Amino acid sequence: MTSQHHPRMRVHVVDSQGCHLEPCTVAKARALVEKKKAVPRYDETGAFYIQLTYQPPPVPAQRVRKRRRRSAIRAARTLPPARWAGQADWQQLMLDAMLHQAANGGGAGHLGQLVVIDVESTCWDAAPPAGEENEIIEIGVCVVDVASGDRLARDSILVRPERSRVSPFCTALTSLTPEQVAAGVPFAEACAMLRERYSTHQRVWASYGDYDRRQFEIQCVRRAVEYPFGPGHINVKNLLATVCGLPWEVGMREAMESLALPLEGAQHRGVDDAWNTGLLVSALIGRRRARLLA
Repeated sequence: MTSQHHPRMRVHVVDSQGCHLEPCTVAKARALVEKKKAVPRYDETGAFYIQLTYQPPPVPAQRVRKRRRRSAIRAARTLPPARWAGQADWQQLMLDAMLHQAANGGGAGHLGQLVVIDVESTCWDAAPPAGEENEIIEIGVCVVDVASGDRLARDSILVRPERSRVSPFCTALTSLTPEQVAAGVPFAEACAMLRERYSTHQRVWASYGDYDRRQFEIQCVRRAVEYPFGPGHINVKNLLATVCGLPWEVGMREAMESLALPLEGAQHRGVDDAWNTGLLVSALIGRRRARLLA
């Protein structure tokens, strides 16, 4: 995790009786969970925190006042977790919280499923033509059940571009033709479909790498469209490298091969890439569950 980008990010902490304590660093929160000294949780609003499994000794009042003031300063400077560059510790905590809730009978709620997203965008073999820009033309979806790790659903939402055309290079890469995407839905409607069909604004979502998240953020701003996701995002590419102890992040094909998982469908089709990323998520769920139960 490259925490030097946001050294003041903090995780909320409560003691075993539910009383609020001073927030801690993400690295410390992860260490507490790994040592079974804390349990990751989500509150009723979807906010993430950890709860200690022991009751810490009381802190002198004067020290508490100083810490609270420092915590307020830190909170004012904190960026949303979804905007981190290098989120491995935070992502493991989010996944652990979902696994813990599923193991304790909470799998029926919004945290019981994780939505995997993969997008394909208009592209060229050189710089974009004058007046054109990268636009999402397919949103691949795979829903993963956290309790079992099973992939429950797959979907492909074709999106009609407004400020670009599908080039021959793009068709050769993705197999999507101009005629196919012309029959798609507008970008704003596609975002609404994600919220309505998959509750993406309430669920943790995942993608292989950070491109998908960034492209959604950019296009939502440019089109004045409501962002269809909540703040909880897992970069599977980054998390897999951390969990599996890889020296660096690897591409999807190499990741599938390293875990002896079958690569299905065609690469650079959103529906197939989301399905394959869902299988990687299933593998990560199995590894994290085994680690937490060890």
